[in-house]
Amino acid sequence: MKNNLFKILAFVMVIVMALSLTACGTVEEEEAPDIKAELSAGKLSDGTAIENDTYKMYWDSAVNSVILLNKETGVKWSTVPAEQLNTPADQKVRPVSNWVESAIMVYYHDKSFGERVEDLRSTLKCTNKGSFSAKIEKNVIKVEYYMEDLNAIIPVDYTLLDDGIRVSIDANKIIEGQNPIYTISLAPFFCSVKTGLEDSYLFYPSGSGAIINTNDANATHGEYSAEVYGTDAARKTKDEQTNQKNVYLPVFGAKKGNEAALAVISSGAEQASVSLVVNHPNHKYSSVWAEFMVRGYDYNEVRGNITSSETSIFSEEMVKDTAFAVDFYPLSGEQANYSGMAKLYQKKLFGDNEANEKLTESAYSLKFFGGLMEQKNFLGFPYDKLHASTTFNDVSKILKELSSSGVKPNVQLVGFGQSGLDVQKVAGGMKLGKAFGSKADLSALTNYCNDNGIDSFVDFNISQLGESGAGYSYTFDAAKTANSRSALQYYISKSVQTHDTLNYDAFKMLRRDKLQNVSDKLLKKIDKYNIAGVSFGVLSDTAYSDYTNEEHYVKRNMAADVTAIYKTYKDSGKKVAANGANLYAALAADCIFETPHSSAESDLFDYDVPFYQMVFKGKKEITSETINAGEMLDKKALQCLENGTSMLYVLCNEYSSIITYSPFKGLYGAQYSGNKDVILKYANEYKSFYNDISGQTIENHTVLTKDVRVTTYSNGIKVYVNYSNSDYKTADGVVTAGGSLIVK
Repeated sequence: MKNNLFKILAFVMVIVMALSLTACGTVEEEEAPDIKAELSAGKLSDGTAIENDTYKMYWDSAVNSVILLNKETGVKWSTVPAEQLNTPADQKVRPVSNWVESAIMVYYHDKSFGERVEDLRSTLKCTNKGSFSAKIEKNVIKVEYYMEDLNAIIPVDYTLLDDGIRVSIDANKIIEGQNPIYTISLAPFFCSVKTGLEDSYLFYPSGSGAIINTNDANATHGEYSAEVYGTDAARKTKDEQTNQKNVYLPVFGAKKGNEAALAVISSGAEQASVSLVVNHPNHKYSSVWAEFMVRGYDYNEVRGNITSSETSIFSEEMVKDTAFAVDFYPLSGEQANYSGMAKLYQKKLFGDNEANEKLTESAYSLKFFGGLMEQKNFLGFPYDKLHASTTFNDVSKILKELSSSGVKPNVQLVGFGQSGLDVQKVAGGMKLGKAFGSKADLSALTNYCNDNGIDSFVDFNISQLGESGAGYSYTFDAAKTANSRSALQYYISKSVQTHDTLNYDAFKMLRRDKLQNVSDKLLKKIDKYNIAGVSFGVLSDTAYSDYTNEEHYVKRNMAADVTAIYKTYKDSGKKVAANGANLYAALAADCIFETPHSSAESDLFDYDVPFYQMVFKGKKEITSETINAGEMLDKKALQCLENGTSMLYVLCNEYSSIITYSPFKGLYGAQYSGNKDVILKYANEYKSFYNDISGQTIENHTVLTKDVRVTTYSNGIKVYVNYSNSDYKTADGVVTAGGSLIVK
């Protein structure tokens, strides 16, 4: 019996081995698809061109690149830096050329090395080998790059615009081989500067905006990258708190002497990151560019016996029906700086740079927070109870007390739902908490605001949920990550700066295809509350994917979804507001609360500039970040004068230890009684200034020294601010230490 068993097992093993060998043989015999055969035929002759009144766009066969020539000035812009274009072929350093003459860079997953991510540059792997095609169709030079090592074709269109050039890729036309593509960088050296060039810098759109000086040839090498519209909230969050700021605006730029270029990510911004390198050791250039993610990913933790590590899990499907495009606009003379970039971008968004006299911007604005959930217990059984820090009657009383200033502030009510600031049922249960007062109390507040010309907005969080309710399931209505898990978010402990899983449960991002449904249902619910204005603070600065549906892969259609929601409310007669808003929400909103005052404070950034405010000032009502939360009130007030934002105060009527030990930041020092005198002081001191600049755009902003700046408005009013401890003398007078000088 035993021998028979061994014979049977041996026979089975032989069959299994035979099948395995057969399978292996099948894989070895399987040939890779001949993708190169799909490459279009033909190449352009040197100098083949398309022209308009200002520019000539032509093919340069010496570098196999497209050149944009200003016919009047003779200045050239290209995917290849000007210095490299002007270097004779026999004097070029080949390793440098392989980098800076690359029109695209591709990162892909090399499956033969266990999903290792590799990078390819088009010069080294494509154009130097002649593995490309180029042709002209109307006003477009169409180039197909065949990346031999990757066995893939990347088609890039170069379109001549009236005032610049567009570089774009149709995602549907990318042809992949066996190894999936991860990201594609477009024109990584169009906005580049040879490190050490005088009067040069890069502009990076982190937060308010940041400048990176490039005039030091010995600058320390560094790299930085951030996703446009913020890190994908449907990706596993890191267990730490950072000073990261959103890239709210899909723009970047470079300046060198009397020439500059503004780059605008005109399509595919949700899939883009803005990347930056300072003084690269291989080629000594500093550059900023757009990198597009064609596949989403999530982190997967791999635990060992002693240590653990994280690997990236990528989605199988590439993003579809999407165009990735960057428009480059050359600037020269007095406009060749970040002020010129902001003015041009404002014109692209709004059509002109004229003052908007319909705007009534206030010296200050108010953000009231209602309350939060308090953990209690009864006979040893824990339960949560809503603690009200501010009631509707409190808000009415405070507004009446501050009316002596003569200022009509914008007012936002945050955390007035059934769970206060805490994330529980979606949209706060679509009801206002009874602890804050009755419908009659809210109606009285709304009527007071309407009668006195005060715009008020009640905030609702419609994109996050911490429990089932209001018709939505915590289990089944959560967005999915690229790893097919629910998209979890965590509160961050203020004391240890890590996920607070001891006191608070994780919450989830709502399925993207439910957002419009929630907003429609909410609109019907709030009609009974007589609410005149609504804000969507979390939705306006949080972009996220949902791998439940390919329409929402890699944050796809986020801008369109949010814009549609805002339109629904405006069409119903409601005013809408946003907080620290990404571009799409900012354009849709009537008022933008908490516009960013700083960048992410990377060591690579030399100083911050108010680019965000320069774009929206005079076009939208805008407020500062909350200036009374934390220290340095006087400095924050100076920032408001510098960038023309209404001074925003976060307030509550009653402050308690519950707030102190909660994970919610920015509430310290919010009690109204401790802020009343300061609000009235600044309101009386600067009311006239804010009246004068109401609706005015920013004509120019200049950093005179590290601590002294001057802003000029479209009506000629200037304001100097001095953040230093010493007086500063200007042609318009002395700016006292820690003070300002307003020149009319």
